[in-house]
Amino acid sequence: MSPPMRLAWVTGEFLVHRLHVSAEIPAATWSAMPFVSVTRTPEELSVVAPSDVPIASERREGPFVAVRVAGTLPFDLVGVIVRIGEPLKAAGIPIFVVSTFDTDYVLV
Repeated sequence: MSPPMRLAWVTGEFLVHRLHVSAEIPAATWSAMPFVSVTRTPEELSVVAPSDVPIASERREGPFVAVRVAGTLPFDLVGVIVRIGEPLKAAGIPIFVVSTFDTDYVLV
């Protein structure tokens, strides 16, 4: 049996923004606390930031609340998102996941 997983609320509400692939990373995101995520791919620039941070995006979704897996997760650990996602799936709650070097964040 897996040990219990501790989740911690992240303060605030968040929006997920889609910007054009050639857009500059919004300067406002760098000071956004307590959580911001910026991801650029060949197709888009995605920014997750607090809902009160003004970002001129093409599209946005939210608001979301977020939880993080408390502590640092080893890279060889498997099933973290499944453990969190299965009960939410059963309840019909969609999720948006952001992973960092240390842990995972789940926005609902």
